[in-house]
Amino acid sequence: MSSQSYERSKSNNSSMNVTIVASGSSLIDLLNQQTSQTTSKDDSTPTMLSENISRRRTQQTRNSESNGRDNERLSTLFNTTGRERNTTAPLKQWLYEHQHHPYPTENERKELMEKTSMSAYQITTWFTNARVQMRKEKTLISKNEEKQENNIKQKKNSNHVQTTIDLTISSDDEKVELHINSPILLNQKQIVLAYSCLYNYQIVELHRLESIYPNQLSISGYVNDQTTHLIMGNEEKPLLCPLTLKLFQGIARHLYIMSYQWIIQCIKQNNIIDEINYEIRGDIPFGEYHDGMKRSRLSKEVKLFEKCQFFILCDGCQGSMSKDELSALIQLCHGSILPTFPLTATTDNSTFTIVLCNALSPFDSANQQQLFELSRSNGIHFLDPEWIIASIIQFALQPFDCYEEKF
Repeated sequence: MSSQSYERSKSNNSSMNVTIVASGSSLIDLLNQQTSQTTSKDDSTPTMLSENISRRRTQQTRNSESNGRDNERLSTLFNTTGRERNTTAPLKQWLYEHQHHPYPTENERKELMEKTSMSAYQITTWFTNARVQMRKEKTLISKNEEKQENNIKQKKNSNHVQTTIDLTISSDDEKVELHINSPILLNQKQIVLAYSCLYNYQIVELHRLESIYPNQLSISGYVNDQTTHLIMGNEEKPLLCPLTLKLFQGIARHLYIMSYQWIIQCIKQNNIIDEINYEIRGDIPFGEYHDGMKRSRLSKEVKLFEKCQFFILCDGCQGSMSKDELSALIQLCHGSILPTFPLTATTDNSTFTIVLCNALSPFDSANQQQLFELSRSNGIHFLDPEWIIASIIQFALQPFDCYEEKF
């Protein structure tokens, strides 16, 4: 997929197929979903986060018994109904046989296209959504097991200590309390809107609002230093939006990330109303309200990747983002790009040295493997590039172990 396909303009009446991962849906529901159509004039291609290979490998290493239960649970997604035998059945069969590395090769994709009569884009999107849901299912399993282990440890400790004040908060119970700014009288400030994933008729309404307030509001086709708000469409659930390059740029720039419903209400009420109730709170792939967008907006002084330096060994992010786009996004979040492969970490212990890569093994040579092993032993982290996307979306550095490439 070319770099322009991630964020591109569309002519009127053009269309694209997008598969959306709904919140709370089971794997069998996910895999039975049909593609939907979105038509826009100047839009962004929604991008789904895929399953991270290292997470599955880490889970398997930590607890083989647990991993067996996970596979048993995931195996239910391969049931095929009569109507599906000539459509998604080959995809499910392939996924069942390759659960621990669900990334079909180019030849395998072509075979699946012939068997299902689906396009290359539909095949890619189907597998991307399946990997997202697999990651979500395994994360829930991992969190529950971790919580059970913590409870057992606490009970053991209580036998030896008569009086204990427990101030620990498990990852399941942790809540980030966000302090919302005081309401702003929006009709007293200049607003520059960019938009992503809007239908043609929604873009018309956007320009209609601009015509009502020409001195206060303007529309831009890009997210840049002047942009103040990003309007997101294609909400599968209220205040959950798809992932696009404009969304990543908007979060990195600490913008208001707004639902299209805000535009509708501004027109209905004949006023540019307060944004608070219409701010996007999460993304469709994870299907949860993590408030990463709001966290970014309220933390304009935070430079997300300031303490990180990166060497980009991969070609981009899961075929949806080019290497140049990935590099630009990192620098927008104040990360630095290394020109050469790092053999040792920085002497500053507060700075992380990261190599972004995909599935390093099998290695091209024994010398290459020795080089990478030496680098890792010297404190270099080898991470899947999806770590970048997940950290930006939630505007918090994510744990490395879920994204670490194993070799």
